[in-house]
Amino acid sequence: MLHATTWESCPAELLLSAAAPEDTGKDARLLEQLKQQNRRGLERVMKRYTAYVGTILRNVTRGQTTQEDLEELTADVFLALWHHAPEMRTEHLTGYLASIARSKGVQLAAEKPPRNHAH
Repeated sequence: MLHATTWESCPAELLLSAAAPEDTGKDARLLEQLKQQNRRGLERVMKRYTAYVGTILRNVTRGQTTQEDLEELTADVFLALWHHAPEMRTEHLTGYLASIARSKGVQLAAEKPPRNHAH
C-alpha cells in the first residue's frame, strides 16, 4: 500500500478511493493502546488512517477547502481521538474516526464561505 507523507504527494485517485483498512484484530489492539494513552498507538492509527480521514473530509467539505485546511482538519481529527480515547466505548475505530471527521468537516464548511473558482 502506498503511504504519502503530504497531501500533495498523494495521488487523487488514492484519496478518492481510500477505504478504511480492514483488520479488526489490529484495530482492537490500536484501540486498547489509545485508551492507555500510548503515543505509539496514536502514531500507528495516524499512519494507517490518514488517507481514510482525508477522503471523508474532502467528501464532507465538497472540495471547498484549501490543502492547508484539510491538513489542519486531519490533525484535529486525530487530536480529538487522542483526547477522547480514554473514555471511548467503541470497538469500531473506523466508525469513530469517520464520525469525528464528518463532524469537523461539517463544522468547517458551516464556518467558511465557499471558495470562488476563477475560470
